[in-house]
Amino acid sequence: MKKRIQIIDFIRGIAVIVMIIANFSAYFINSPNTIFFRVVYSFAAPMFLFISGYSYFISSIGITNPFNKIKYGMFIIFAAVFIDLFIWRISPLCTFDVLHIIGFGFIFNGLTFKLNSIFRIFLTLLILLVPLIFRNEIIYRFQLNELDLTNIMELNWYNYINLNPFKRFLFDGWFPLFPWLGIILFGYVFAENKFKITQYIKTIYLIGLLGLISGILLGINNISYSDRNGYLELFYPLNSYFLLATISLCTLIGLLISSWQSQLFGKYNFIIKLGKNSLFIYILHCLIIVLIVPKVDEINELFFGLFSLFTLIAIYFMLIFIDYFKSKFHLSKSS
Repeated sequence: MKKRIQIIDFIRGIAVIVMIIANFSAYFINSPNTIFFRVVYSFAAPMFLFISGYSYFISSIGITNPFNKIKYGMFIIFAAVFIDLFIWRISPLCTFDVLHIIGFGFIFNGLTFKLNSIFRIFLTLLILLVPLIFRNEIIYRFQLNELDLTNIMELNWYNYINLNPFKRFLFDGWFPLFPWLGIILFGYVFAENKFKITQYIKTIYLIGLLGLISGILLGINNISYSDRNGYLELFYPLNSYFLLATISLCTLIGLLISSWQSQLFGKYNFIIKLGKNSLFIYILHCLIIVLIVPKVDEINELFFGLFSLFTLIAIYFMLIFIDYFKSKFHLSKSS
């Protein structure tokens, strides 16, 4: 069993924190947040996607048969379908969230693991740039229409096809294949070539930092101030400036992971613990949004902050208790 890389769990844990705050914001904040928070909210998903691609390569070293990785990708998609059916109560595979694209990324990488590195880089660039090249030809549907499972009259094949879920999957779902699969592939390509890349680490750090700052500064003058069903990320749709900022941020993260040598603060570090259990936390935070948030009457920024903080602390202690009972069960089983 390969040892977990703590810096990856640490960065994933930061993404978990940002994700929870960003998604709670959609339900607690009536007016759009400041541009600072909208920019921060927008980086959680790219961090997850890049790290999933990076981790895929690291965990696949020495593996000749990627079938288990493909199975895990199918499991992730099954989890996404489960969330659609039993938490959001909408028709599955109607629009596509971050879990769908991560699951598909595992399957895609598994099916193409023998690809030449140069061709994989070309494919990554192609997937990233297609939405920008064809943005005038592709009509981006900003509003999301989903089939409500509680409305029996809506549930028919005609309504499903009429929503054009294939276009949602490719171009204008929450996280369509173009360009977000490209971020996963970028993570894979970065890990695959990390020894070559880190030879020029100072130069690439500088380029990444300049790209991140430039992308944000240029992007804030060209953003839509509308939200998408209450969600405030700036990639609905993705523009060239935010793509630059996203790739630059992922580059900086990749350099940090590739050059980090030491362990961090131990197994009970708050952020690392969240990062190691990101899928469980994702499902749990969806349940909180559906079951608890609607019962809250307070809609203001102070309560939103306190609620988010309490949720994160509660989740952390829940994970500690789960680990405790798992260790107890393991000891009793081994004895």
